[in-house]
Amino acid sequence: MSVLEGVEPLPEGWEDLFETNYHLLEHIQTIIDEKGNDFYPESENVFRAHRLCHPNKIKVIIIGQDPYFEGSANGLAFSVSEGCKIPPSLKNIFKVIKTTLQRDSICAKDGDLTRWAEQGVFLLNASLTATPGKAGGFKRVWDGWTLRTLAFIFKNAENNDIVEDLEEEEDGDDVAEEKSDKDFLPITILLGRDAQAFKKYVTGPVLESSHPSPLGAHHGFMDCNIFNETNDILARHGLKKIIW
Repeated sequence: MSVLEGVEPLPEGWEDLFETNYHLLEHIQTIIDEKGNDFYPESENVFRAHRLCHPNKIKVIIIGQDPYFEGSANGLAFSVSEGCKIPPSLKNIFKVIKTTLQRDSICAKDGDLTRWAEQGVFLLNASLTATPGKAGGFKRVWDGWTLRTLAFIFKNAENNDIVEDLEEEEDGDDVAEEKSDKDFLPITILLGRDAQAFKKYVTGPVLESSHPSPLGAHHGFMDCNIFNETNDILARHGLKKIIW
């Protein structure tokens, strides 16, 4: 298996990132080969977060750890493929959404967070691949790619075109002029220590809590209000809220 197979065609909007750092992906592939050349998700889904979110339309970044178990991973942080059992961390995410937003998540039935990604939520795992039967098998291997991805997003934020996503009001044209999104930087949600280690590489609003896994959820996550807080920030910029 090769992560390089998942690069072509280059994800729209991310071409410069992939072309400039292709050597880094080759190095990562070398490490994967040394570890046994087996990983998940499938090659075509390794960069699925990039394919679903154009960098100039990212409103929210959520950093996860590594993909869920073999067969359920679909390339998006905390997400599973439709038809797979919803893991405990994602169950807790859905519980907090229901408690704080007073309704079920639009993804609660199947655990596939694609509908979040399509609204501009960039669901990035710190490790884009995992070793079958061994959690964290590629921990730190992808750090360089993650840092370059974050740098690329914030460097290009000034060129965002989220203005198309401004909330419609009766005087919509005036609102668009008055609430220009040119000063908007993506909101970053960091859940748990591993994600929070990337905080110094993030520019713009940051929301933090403990990890939603059973081991960390009751150290703050289950009582957090990050989904409402995220939408409040978007609303202040005149942008459409995420339908969680």
